[in-house]
Amino acid sequence: MTSDIKKIALIGNPNSGKTTLFNRLSGLKQHVSNLPGTSVSVKKGNWSINKKPFAEIVDLPGIYNLTPSSEEEKIAVDEIRNQASEYDLFLFTLDATALKRGLFLYSQIANLGVPIIVLLTMTDIAKGMGIVIDKETLASELDVFILDINTRTGAGINNLAKQIENKAYGYHKVLLEGKEWESKLAEESTLRHEKVSSIVSKVYKKSLIDPLKFTRQVDQIITHPVWGLLVFSAIMFVVFQTVFSFASYPMDWIDLGFANLATLFENVLPKNWIGDIIVNGIIPGLSGVLIFLPQIVFLFALLSILEETGYMSRVSFISDKLMRKVGLNGRSVIPMVGGLACAVPSIMACRTIPNRKERLLSMLVLPLMSCSARLPVFILLISLLVSEESKSWIFNTQGIILFALYILGFVATMAVAFVINFFLKNEEKTSYISDMPLYRLPYFKNILSVVFHKAKVFVVETGKIILMVSILLWALASFGPQERRANIERQYAQLILESPHESDSLERVKKGMLLENSYAGIIGKTMEPVIKPMGYDWKLGIGILTSFAAREVFVGTMATIYSLDGEPEDSKLLRDRMRKEINKDTGQPLYGVPLILSLLIFFAFAMQCFSTLAVLYKETGSIKWPIIQFTIMSGLAYFLSVIVFQLSQ
Repeated sequence: MTSDIKKIALIGNPNSGKTTLFNRLSGLKQHVSNLPGTSVSVKKGNWSINKKPFAEIVDLPGIYNLTPSSEEEKIAVDEIRNQASEYDLFLFTLDATALKRGLFLYSQIANLGVPIIVLLTMTDIAKGMGIVIDKETLASELDVFILDINTRTGAGINNLAKQIENKAYGYHKVLLEGKEWESKLAEESTLRHEKVSSIVSKVYKKSLIDPLKFTRQVDQIITHPVWGLLVFSAIMFVVFQTVFSFASYPMDWIDLGFANLATLFENVLPKNWIGDIIVNGIIPGLSGVLIFLPQIVFLFALLSILEETGYMSRVSFISDKLMRKVGLNGRSVIPMVGGLACAVPSIMACRTIPNRKERLLSMLVLPLMSCSARLPVFILLISLLVSEESKSWIFNTQGIILFALYILGFVATMAVAFVINFFLKNEEKTSYISDMPLYRLPYFKNILSVVFHKAKVFVVETGKIILMVSILLWALASFGPQERRANIERQYAQLILESPHESDSLERVKKGMLLENSYAGIIGKTMEPVIKPMGYDWKLGIGILTSFAAREVFVGTMATIYSLDGEPEDSKLLRDRMRKEINKDTGQPLYGVPLILSLLIFFAFAMQCFSTLAVLYKETGSIKWPIIQFTIMSGLAYFLSVIVFQLSQ
């Protein structure tokens, strides 16, 4: 199949199925959500049929009208206003459950005089609500071709392709003759609403039930200022309990699998630098992070279910009052929830916030929310603090601690926003208007798609960083100043001659001394005076340093370090090796409660993501704000971790 169509734009309200359709047509995996503001920039992809190019598809951010009130909407409106002639066809997604709202935007697009096809979406949901639309009457009123399409299942896409191929569309009717959409806005808005209401009254054939009855009943509790927050807290508590309870089994399998893999390679590979870098560098580094993949999968799956049901929009609504007390508003919750996954796209999602000060403040404090990169570090440290079997009443203690860390991230975000708010001027006044989607059953194909994408990004992107850091770290830990290493070799060769029956223990001590005097050890020792008040030794210093590339690198670094030290190798598991580490000053286990609490606090607050700093610079256009963000977060992390360690001893 071929087509003369070269460029197609997707236009519609937020949550009208636009991005889901874009993913189906282009084969790409843009994040889909029923939270307004998921699409915050223009996305482009190619639509191919039978592996042959058919058209270029452009997904514009969802808008409600052609008068932008946020950076996100401005992107779409500017593209429509300035580049309309560049497009061969507009596909307008019209939500059947919100017909009046969609037709208002359509009435404005009608004045542009471009070829358009209206795609009626969410018809299955509308039918379940008792809403039946007379499509023929609607098409007649608009004088435009209308096609039913299910963006979730893809039903109707073949018909759409045929319609485009046959060019069975035309220029649609201008609903308000003689009116320019960019002028006389108040008068025009009233006229458009009247015209749209008239059309809607003609096309609604029947309504068997009250479509909002169930939603209203549930929202009496979910959006209540007190009960709503309690419900949200309870839901998130269950989420983190589930993350620990169900993910522990696949984690153990992955942990044991990598341990056996390391043993296998150790037995079959030659005893040279190639075998050493694989056994003591690459395998420990990768296993130290990939073991946490099951928990990341469970977390994203559960959060995706909450989004799919329409619940997260309610969280945004009930948080507005709290947000305003610290200089933010309810729209800030949307990127903050996204911050549980990654701060980078969440900072970009702040474009949905129309107020400049609130937008900047949201971007500055958002990285304090505990992202998925922190999860491997948190889980490792929590496993050292309490055992998997530990219970607090009927609840998993590890899950309670993880939940508390995420609450800490939210509290820190609010507290820092409250302080910074005093230093940012704001002359704009804003109100909060949110789209409340109807509750619906999750579409598990979407959930699986999101989880697969997030897992793939974690494995591929993190894996590449870990691989590079592991190889570099192995080199730094395996080599050092020749004079130092030669002295250690001579010293321990003499000791072995004098005490041959202690050769095994002396060999382990020698390995530890060689590591301590390697380039990595020298770097760690140089850092030790600065990090000692936090309770950290030189090995942790290396882990902290490498984690500034990406937080999760800390786990891979510690796995590599402890695979190269001189301790007995009774276990290949990182947790077991760390539990055996002894504080040379006290003779007690190094990873006691004070040190673990200090590390948890440090990683909860520290800015350890260059990508986040880079996107903040891009969004603000100034290097000042990334510097301020890094200084505040890292300074706070150091100060609080010192206090926690010193007070908890």
